[in-house]
Amino acid sequence: MSYRPVVTLSYFIDYSLWKLNPFGFHLTNTLLHTLNSVLLFFLLKRIFNCRTTSFITTLIFSCHPVLTEAVNAVSYREDLLAAIFFIAAFLLYVKTSKDERSFSPAYFASVGCYLLGIFSKEMAITLPLLIFLYDLVFTKVQILSNKFTR
Repeated sequence: MSYRPVVTLSYFIDYSLWKLNPFGFHLTNTLLHTLNSVLLFFLLKRIFNCRTTSFITTLIFSCHPVLTEAVNAVSYREDLLAAIFFIAAFLLYVKTSKDERSFSPAYFASVGCYLLGIFSKEMAITLPLLIFLYDLVFTKVQILSNKFTR
């Protein structure tokens, strides 16, 4: 048994808007996937600082056949919602990691998105590991580049 109140709320909102019309539910999934693609673009652009690479990668992500199930099957909404909050939390964390303040508003928004991600699907619990690896790789790269530029 799983506890996914964000997904339940999204189905409730869809039902309130569309009743049992499947078009509305599929439209919502398509919009959620589009939002995932936009968030991924901004995340990649912030990390790698290259608009072209970010765009091409996002284009592949948005059109890749492995994601058709999550977009086309309404019952896979939890994957889309968890991805939105996962990517948003990571994007906000990356933004705060370059900020001088310890706890900026974006940091708290990142934690909020992380919690919403967990309440969408349990796989979002892996975000701290991704953050650890991001800090390990990119902090190490910055230290090495500073060492050679002196």
